[in-house]
Amino acid sequence: MEFRILGPLEVVGPDGPITLRGAKRRGLLAFLLVHRGQVIPADRLADALGDGDSGVGALGTIQTYLSQLRKVLPQVGGELVTQPSGYLFDVADDRLDAARFEAMVRAAAAETDTGSRLRLLDGALALWRGSALEEFSWPWALGERARLERRRLDALSLRAETRLERGEHLEALSELDTLTEEYPLDERLCALRMLAAYRAGRQADALRAFQQLRRNLAEELGVEPGPELVDLERRMLDHDPALRAGGSARRNGGGLDIEFARSGVATDGADAAPEYGDALQNIRAATHLRLGLATVAVLITDIVGSVAMRTNLGDHRADEIERWHEGIVRKAVADYQGTIVKRLGDGAMAVFTTATDAVAAAAAIQTRLGRENRTQPTALQVRIGVSAGEVIVEADDVRGLPPTEAARLCARAEGGQILTTQLVESLAAARSAAAFRGVGVFDLKGLPGPVPLYEVPWPIGVTATVPLPEQLSARNEIAFVGRRLEHATLVDAWEEARRSGQFGTVLVTGEAGAGKSRLTAEFARSIDTGSHTVLYGSCDEVAGYPFQPVAEWLRHYLAHASPAAVGMLRAPSSTAAATSPASRSART
Repeated sequence: MEFRILGPLEVVGPDGPITLRGAKRRGLLAFLLVHRGQVIPADRLADALGDGDSGVGALGTIQTYLSQLRKVLPQVGGELVTQPSGYLFDVADDRLDAARFEAMVRAAAAETDTGSRLRLLDGALALWRGSALEEFSWPWALGERARLERRRLDALSLRAETRLERGEHLEALSELDTLTEEYPLDERLCALRMLAAYRAGRQADALRAFQQLRRNLAEELGVEPGPELVDLERRMLDHDPALRAGGSARRNGGGLDIEFARSGVATDGADAAPEYGDALQNIRAATHLRLGLATVAVLITDIVGSVAMRTNLGDHRADEIERWHEGIVRKAVADYQGTIVKRLGDGAMAVFTTATDAVAAAAAIQTRLGRENRTQPTALQVRIGVSAGEVIVEADDVRGLPPTEAARLCARAEGGQILTTQLVESLAAARSAAAFRGVGVFDLKGLPGPVPLYEVPWPIGVTATVPLPEQLSARNEIAFVGRRLEHATLVDAWEEARRSGQFGTVLVTGEAGAGKSRLTAEFARSIDTGSHTVLYGSCDEVAGYPFQPVAEWLRHYLAHASPAAVGMLRAPSSTAAATSPASRSART
């Protein structure tokens, strides 16, 4: 006797399947199953199944459906209880296939015996009969479908990892070939496929898998693979013995461990597979955290309108956009020495050791999204909340008031907005280049209030006051002619660097007097110096000194940048550097 939602909705009683007709009647049961154990007001039930009409007629229809369901539910072990504030659907987890699936995956993640783990995963995945809640298109069904599909992908990935641990490399490779075709932008699956091929003696296939992912990411999202995957490719080229069967894929606590711990099924290091164990310990080490009490800044992101995005674009494209968002968040968090603790639906929670770093990372996320949205067919709006205070660091989570506060701030923020608390403003204002702006005093659900809130405008203008260097700003009386192709090449390279968020270098060569200095000066003047900084350095042929260009860059920057901007020099920024040789140098 059970309810099944991992595919078309099915109700199976003691005598076999029970027929339940009517799209809204079936949708009502599915909604109750998804929200089992919660008290649901009648008007919310009407909204979930209609088009916004929750009037008397809609409520009457819902009550009729509920009355009909009451006759069916006892046969399957379910009970619908009327409460003063709504309806409570009570059904044991072992009567719902989705709940059994998730319980088996959790048990598998904690299982140390690989044979038992594999049997649990096989049993869990066998419960799927198609796409979860596949016959329903209401927003709540799309959201639950996406969540369950992510858990299914976690289970498939864990099964592939387990096969690798057992030495079943060809079996794992066969599964991963299919999975990487279904999820062509998933870096974790690509890493597993590379490792399976490498251990099966197919190094060329492993390297081709990496190059294929790189092309997919560049074509679809305009980004490069993450540093963990790049490091894995390099280790394969170096024939790192730790990658061979029986060895550890872990090296110095980094690489695959940190990335793979974010899948949602990893447990603590003692229970995880040897290749990817101790991941959470590595994450804590990366942020200088230890089990127990710690003072941190917490950042939480959320995609605005993600359910509507899935409805309009479909699951596949929505998943790609969410991975694009995850990549941007991951890079910004890493740039400012933070760590992603866990995924939260379509968002993420990260922790930092300073409020200044958390604010800078939030601004970097919004700045890059704002820039890249101009080149994307679908604009992505993200809201961010930043809080700070003492938390309890546990084996697999960070708990306390700051995460809750950050979540409430994120929920209140609008798309493209960053909201923080007064404590974050007090901690970060002195060292951050951010200009905090008070937006008022508000009550935050479940928190003692009212609470003063601050907005962080972005991009943070850390370089806007730095003028163009004198060597580049001086206008030449002679017209600039004959270098249109070279100038266009520089502009294209600059736009590509801006779009991708990746650093790049352009080498300009030519005989003395060929016009290299003039070309770079004209290009530098074409850059929007209100949004980016242009720096200049030269190498003198006579009386030069080591690192002269760098010294000239820094001298100019420190003479004009604000103290707050100087304090953020250790973080990556969008900077164009124009370097010219002395006129007597033959080549540069």
